[in-house]
Amino acid sequence: MRDERAGEEAADPDRLLPGEDPATPYLDDAEKWVEVYQELLQFKQRLLGVAEEALKDLGDKPARKEVVDTDRIVLEAEVKRFERRLTYWKERRLELDERS
Repeated sequence: MRDERAGEEAADPDRLLPGEDPATPYLDDAEKWVEVYQELLQFKQRLLGVAEEALKDLGDKPARKEVVDTDRIVLEAEVKRFERRLTYWKERRLELDERS
């Protein structure tokens, strides 16, 4: 059950991280989330790179199809989500910085 929920959450393009408040009025919060999403994005991009490299060794096998049809799709979706969230927080940080 927990595995299914984790998979569904990973696929949710609008999911926020625990404690993330997009309406925060605090510049420090925005700076924190920029850093968090930069780290997450770098991590997922590295995982995607490893997956792409490993695909070369799988050839034309059912295992390759499984990785391409599932794992890579999930990783790419997470990368896109993190890119969107990072862009949001960079813009929010700029907005809050201009107010101070």
